[in-house]
Amino acid sequence: MGVGSVNLHGATSATASGPATLSMNGTTSTGTVTFTGIKDSAGNTVPDGTEVLASVVYCATRDPNFNCIGSTGGTIVDGAASAWNGNYKQFTVTNGSITLTYSTAGASMGTANVQLLGSQPNGTGITPYALIGGVWSININ
Repeated sequence: MGVGSVNLHGATSATASGPATLSMNGTTSTGTVTFTGIKDSAGNTVPDGTEVLASVVYCATRDPNFNCIGSTGGTIVDGAASAWNGNYKQFTVTNGSITLTYSTAGASMGTANVQLLGSQPNGTGITPYALIGGVWSININ
């Protein structure tokens, strides 16, 4: 008989990219936001099939000091509705990344923050914290 330890590492960091500005100007605009290099706490790229959640609502996630991450809102067009909370969309990581479509529908002027956090397979968030590098800011004008 033997005893061993198993360490489980959830998604903790990512690199975000997307449009810096979108205009509402009486119409709805969309932009593609990509989170790449999604890594676990050991610094390894998470395996294909890892689930993450994304949101653009105010205080959907928190920073390391537990402050709310603000956002003027909008809509994430794709992804599956999270069973955890209607403010989140669930995405499956492939090759260490996800891509989503952000829409200004429902947004106010200001900064919309697309926020990414770790998820359990059932779509429940693991912590209230955004992944390190997992927030993409879009100026809505």
